[in-house]
Amino acid sequence: MGLIEEISAMGNQGLTNDQIVSALEERGISPKQIEDAMSQAQIKRAVTGEENIMEPPQANQQTQEISDQNYDPQQQQEYYSQPAEGGYSSGGTETMIDVAEQVFTEKMQKIQKQLESQNEFKTIAELKLKDIDERLQRMEKMFDHLQMSILDKVGSYGKGLDNTKKEMDMMQDSFRKVVGGRTHKSKK
Repeated sequence: MGLIEEISAMGNQGLTNDQIVSALEERGISPKQIEDAMSQAQIKRAVTGEENIMEPPQANQQTQEISDQNYDPQQQQEYYSQPAEGGYSSGGTETMIDVAEQVFTEKMQKIQKQLESQNEFKTIAELKLKDIDERLQRMEKMFDHLQMSILDKVGSYGKGLDNTKKEMDMMQDSFRKVVGGRTHKSKK
């Protein structure tokens, strides 16, 4: 069980923050780790919507010493500008930023998944559209070929009709000559 889960479990058992901090310090956990874990547990409860949000954790021993002394703005500014254990500034600001980044990352994962599915859809759609475009181009070529073939057939049919018309005209002329000569003879 992690430290954050342990703190949450202790809080659910009804222990106060002071009792939780004391129990963890007795186990040898550093005040900074306790403070960070308490802040993360508080934020985790706030994010998950639990009603029983723990009070803010007590600051480590150095922070309590400063609050016990007379207020000196210069000394306090120097204290907060110095990094504490592990490179974090005291007051939990860095911890809150880390937790906020975690929450942001979790929220962004949903958006990232949606974007990935949209990119996948886009890729598939592009491939299908490309295939449809290729098919349409082939169909256009086939229609052009059919159109040319039809025009050739109609043209050859027209030429065939012209030839047939010429042959019929020649036959009529021959028939007139043959029939015309007989009708002249029978009238005489």
